[in-house]
Amino acid sequence: MSLQGNKQTICDFFHALANGDITVLSEMLMDDLKWWVAPTSLFSGTYDKAQMVQLLTRLFTEIASPYDVKVVDLTAEEDRVSATLQAQVQLKNGKIYQNDYHALYWVKGGKISACKEYFDSYRAGLAFGFPD
Repeated sequence: MSLQGNKQTICDFFHALANGDITVLSEMLMDDLKWWVAPTSLFSGTYDKAQMVQLLTRLFTEIASPYDVKVVDLTAEEDRVSATLQAQVQLKNGKIYQNDYHALYWVKGGKISACKEYFDSYRAGLAFGFPD
């Protein structure tokens, strides 16, 4: 797939995320997915496809508004797409979750095969709670 095609795959993923479309999100993940989230948050760890779909499904049950995701920078090289993002969403508990992200995605055949995701774990903790 072309660099522009890989970037479009990631933009399509963010669009599905903003719409809370778990079916499309699931279809965009390779069966052998490895998704890593940086330490020090409730979301930290390494996820396979089933675990990532479960995490996203749980997230969608906690939000009260569409997930507003803005792409700040998007760069592609070989099979990788680097994205910096700003996201905001209102939670059902009344809190507003805002964060800045950097994620490095690996794309194969129009699907995400891997991701390394970084964000401000303190902001995530304020909204979702802190790990023990």
